[in-house]
Amino acid sequence: MKKVLLLIFILFSSVRLTADDPVKDTNTFGREYFPFSDKVVLIYKSSFDEASSKTEVKNNTVILENKSDDFIYRQKFEIREDGLYISETYQKIKVILFIKVEKKVTYDKDLLKIPFPLKTGQQWSCNRTEYLDNGDSNKIAFSSKCVGAEEIQTLAGKFHTMKLESIIKSGDGSTNYVEEWIAPNIGLIKTKIRMEGGGFTGTIRDILGLGEINFELKEIKWK
Repeated sequence: MKKVLLLIFILFSSVRLTADDPVKDTNTFGREYFPFSDKVVLIYKSSFDEASSKTEVKNNTVILENKSDDFIYRQKFEIREDGLYISETYQKIKVILFIKVEKKVTYDKDLLKIPFPLKTGQQWSCNRTEYLDNGDSNKIAFSSKCVGAEEIQTLAGKFHTMKLESIIKSGDGSTNYVEEWIAPNIGLIKTKIRMEGGGFTGTIRDILGLGEINFELKEIKWK
């Protein structure tokens, strides 16, 4: 079975929501769409493997770890009044047998993932320098758009969601196109990642034969 690469898979842990809960405002989306709870584990079915997501919360800092048998993807977030920021990213991927690829990234300035609040049609972007633990650095350009409300059916049920579309371009030659569907009081319900270009992304993609990765919520587990 092919091994999965998780590159820009940003998940948000759950609090509580039933499939029939209504969305009060389909044009404005607040912090309820980005809850973090260390009492919940989200289980996803992906294109190639099953992945779980769990969260560690310390004041306004959140460490989110996504994991399967073949990868670990961990991000550190800072929660501020004006948005959700990424300060550090770590990934470790088993490519084949005993061969593993590991990468840790920090930034010259925290990267704005989500501004608070969001409105349908809103767009935002930022340019950053990412520093790798091997001493290398890359320029990255992140741009995103709030597409708006959308109802989707998943293995875990039907959800009212907010859809985001993002593009991440790196100086190493890689480009990632990301679609995310996020539900209030739960977080990420579904994501689709399309990878193009070279660099770290391209190397792993070519080895594993990956061009697109899909994740869909399968189960919510309470600790």
